[in-house]
Amino acid sequence: MFWLGVAMMAVGFLGVLIGAKTKLQPVSLVSILVLLIGLGIYFHDFMSGDDGTMEIGKIYNCSISHRAGQVMKKVAPGKKVLYIVGPNMVESEFTKAAVESFKAAYGSDDVVVATIEVTSDYEDGGMDMMSYLQPKHIDDLLADNPDAGVVVSDIGLPAKVNQLKCLALPEDKRPAFFLTGFGGASGKRIVNLIKNGKITAIITGKSGKRDPDYEPSAKRLDEAFDKLYVVVDKDNLNEYKQELESY
Repeated sequence: MFWLGVAMMAVGFLGVLIGAKTKLQPVSLVSILVLLIGLGIYFHDFMSGDDGTMEIGKIYNCSISHRAGQVMKKVAPGKKVLYIVGPNMVESEFTKAAVESFKAAYGSDDVVVATIEVTSDYEDGGMDMMSYLQPKHIDDLLADNPDAGVVVSDIGLPAKVNQLKCLALPEDKRPAFFLTGFGGASGKRIVNLIKNGKITAIITGKSGKRDPDYEPSAKRLDEAFDKLYVVVDKDNLNEYKQELESY
């Protein structure tokens, strides 16, 4: 049921995008319904406390951070790392495991886990991260960690990403960014930032059929990652440009 929920969310999200672009309201409405049902199934299984489901989620999460560590070890080795997570994830077991996987792959323990400060409006569920996140949040974290040479962001970047002061810095003073999600930033802006060398890479999901019988293992994180995800950087940007720009 867990993966049924994931599949329905993916199909529903794709339908919403198609409906928005073609202006076909019935397609959008049906897609939203599919998306919501899939979300309900996902959270029911995820929050039910099923150890198997939780462990699978943790393995895939660690596979992402592990790949981030591998990439950044080649791009910017030996730097202090600022690892940004959501406000409710700082002390979670998911985050702790992911950070350890990143450290092992990057080859350093000099990793600071941080999050943005939120107001009561956000904590009360009045806003989501995509609409709440602002350039100042990221700039303030970097101001608190001026010696950070690498930034891994689980919350992506704000919609007004062009206003980030840190990305306007000269290359030798700008940290290397690795994103595990878009945040509020549009796909087109992310594409331009990768193209211009201001973001090293972003992780996105692979399209195509999933193997329902595949069981990920914490001992084979590279294999687990390659089943579901891909790292998009300058080298393969043209291949994934259209897909990224659809977000």
